[in-house]
Amino acid sequence: LLARSVEASERDVPRVQKLRGGGPVARRMTEEALEDLEALLAIAGDDPYVKLKVLGAHLALGALEGDAITVAEEGDRAAALRSYRRAEALAREILAADPSDIHAEHGYGLSLIRQGRVERHEDRDAAREKIVAGAAVLEGLHRRWRDGSIEPSEYLQRNILLGLASAHQEQLFVAADLAAVRRHAESQLELNEEIARRWDDDEARFGVARSLAAVAGAMAAAGDHEGGARRFEAARAMLRTLIEEDPDNTVYRLNLGTLEWKLARCLGALGRIAEADRLANHARDVLKDLHEDDPDNLTFARDLGKCWFWVARSAEAMAAAEPADRLAHLERAAEAYGAAARLWGDSAEASPEYGPAAANAERHRERVRSQMKK
Repeated sequence: LLARSVEASERDVPRVQKLRGGGPVARRMTEEALEDLEALLAIAGDDPYVKLKVLGAHLALGALEGDAITVAEEGDRAAALRSYRRAEALAREILAADPSDIHAEHGYGLSLIRQGRVERHEDRDAAREKIVAGAAVLEGLHRRWRDGSIEPSEYLQRNILLGLASAHQEQLFVAADLAAVRRHAESQLELNEEIARRWDDDEARFGVARSLAAVAGAMAAAGDHEGGARRFEAARAMLRTLIEEDPDNTVYRLNLGTLEWKLARCLGALGRIAEADRLANHARDVLKDLHEDDPDNLTFARDLGKCWFWVARSAEAMAAAEPADRLAHLERAAEAYGAAARLWGDSAEASPEYGPAAANAERHRERVRSQMKK
């Protein structure tokens, strides 16, 4: 009965997590499943299969605890770190008894990558070491699978590829320079494209879309706005298709809104001012809808703030491009800077780094207002 309860949770949690307001529900479901598993482990003793299930539940719970998208708050980093460290300890126990257990080896590598994900907020160098160490574990599994030394199940094959892709995703945030960022983004894209070729489902397609957006961002940051725009547009088309099939998926919608204002920034740099303005405003509507559904979610508030800032920038560009409507565009810009300042100011209580961003948006608002008076 306990095993069936856990299996039901494993099946339902990923679906629930992506629904509006589903994060807290998914977290409670995972916590309850973990309690059942711990009870099962107490009965089963050192059974490696049950230990693997407990390990997996701690990885799943850590992802929910530290998820700033779906838990409607910054994410409980301390709780996530505890879960990931518990997963690491269990993996070490299993491997000490049986070094050939490739499932435990995979869990060990993933637990290190996930710890790095959390720790990068406090110590980038330490986080990089953890992520690189975890990636090395998964790369070893990947190499042995490719040369025929091990024969992982199809399920584990996919998870090895997903784990390696996630390692490259995390290294985007701790990379030393733009060249390293692009290298990791392209490696992540290659892995996700391989996953999509083998398992053509929504999760795989979303992985490709997200990786395309990462490559686009790296290209744009290096000044290649044309190449960045093309890849952003390809990722946008994929996300729009996914949302048509699953309109309540919060993660898809958040990624679409964020991608669109970044694409708008590229288009503006290319001189496509009116197109950039329309897209920035559409992105604002997507993110505003998410924020209104869940006003306490800091991720939604902060991303909407970033979008408002670029709505303001595009409105200023329109003021320069259309002198006859200059005042109307400047009014839009002042309103948008003010909205960004308010959202970031509200976020600063939980994340002090947004205080300076709020002050900067307010200075831009006052600058535009002074232009309007002239």
